[in-house]
Amino acid sequence: MSEKSYKRQLAIIWTVIIIAIVLIIGATVAIILSSGGTQQVEKNETFVTVENYVGKKYDEVHTDGLKFESVEVFSEEEKGVVIQQSVAEGTSVKKGTTIVVNVSKGNSEVVVPSIIGKTEDEAVKALRDNGFEVTVRYILNYNDGDVGTVKSCSPSVGEKVSFGSKVTISVYGDDLMVTTTTTTRPTSSTENTETTVPTTVPTTTLPTTAPTTEPVTSDPTVDSGAQE
Repeated sequence: MSEKSYKRQLAIIWTVIIIAIVLIIGATVAIILSSGGTQQVEKNETFVTVENYVGKKYDEVHTDGLKFESVEVFSEEEKGVVIQQSVAEGTSVKKGTTIVVNVSKGNSEVVVPSIIGKTEDEAVKALRDNGFEVTVRYILNYNDGDVGTVKSCSPSVGEKVSFGSKVTISVYGDDLMVTTTTTTRPTSSTENTETTVPTTVPTTTLPTTAPTTEPVTSDPTVDSGAQE
């Protein structure tokens, strides 16, 4: 084999090797790009971007693919407003992720509503709607007011007290008994009321007797002396 032929064969071999290397690199790049595209599509289909929910009413909080759980806390914000969220805005999370949001249940101080003169049921409802625990105390009624209406309460109407405080209301009963019933604010949507057994104080009628009078006796000695 001449030197010229040898060089030609060597050039052909190197050309084949270079083409093979190029084809391998091209195939590898194609696979990587294809895999990346598939992963991107999958990511877009299974991930959701968290929005900002702070400042919104909890009833307005919604993002497709996410679940929400609320925790009520005291704050200066209006009742029902979201004040904090567990996942920051802009974060990508998997679909089905639960986002915990803190929801304001109002200021820790609550004003005792106007309940004087209302019926027992009206007063209890008004107080419990404002988060109070209620104790109902029935008092003797000497024709001072209508049976079953509120005479007074403690703390007084208009006072600011801590949320969940106990308010005792005095309700006119009849003139024969005094009873006390305690109702507590429900802690869930199912009303939970604890009631004590009414305590009745019976009235006692004292017997009326005519006063006794000792008989007056005369001294015969004195009478005889007077006659002489």
